[in-house]
Amino acid sequence: LVTLYLALLLFFLVPTAPPWLAGTTGDLPREGTFRIMQFAGRTIDPQAYDSLYESLGEPNSVAAMPSLHLGLTFAMYLWVRHHHPRFAWPLLAYVGIMGLALVYLAEHYVLDLAVGAACAYMGHYVAERYGKRWGRDWRRRRVRVISAEPSAP
Repeated sequence: LVTLYLALLLFFLVPTAPPWLAGTTGDLPREGTFRIMQFAGRTIDPQAYDSLYESLGEPNSVAAMPSLHLGLTFAMYLWVRHHHPRFAWPLLAYVGIMGLALVYLAEHYVLDLAVGAACAYMGHYVAERYGKRWGRDWRRRRVRVISAEPSAP
């Protein structure tokens, strides 16, 4: 949750157009900068692509910073590295492939990926540092509430 809330805060503080959008406004060279997913999706089945896109609720086009695609994938890697280290390397490779795809598909800049990974690391740090204590406190409160309830007649 820390990762998501931190990213949401950054979405508002640093509204950033992704590369494909910057290519359409002239902020980046138009040649070679376009939304590949839209081109490929509409080439295969335009009606299905448009229907899927609408069902997602029209994603926020100016929410490139940070990349939650990479941030959440990196958060999974951090958790796996800590709890199941033998599976960490394949997941780290997946994070790398995800990062390459996001830049190639013009969905994010490299800086967006780095900030997404930093948000994930901060979320992981907070969870590891304070999560166990918060969990114990929550269980203790829950036990008190359950034990304080009167028994049914």
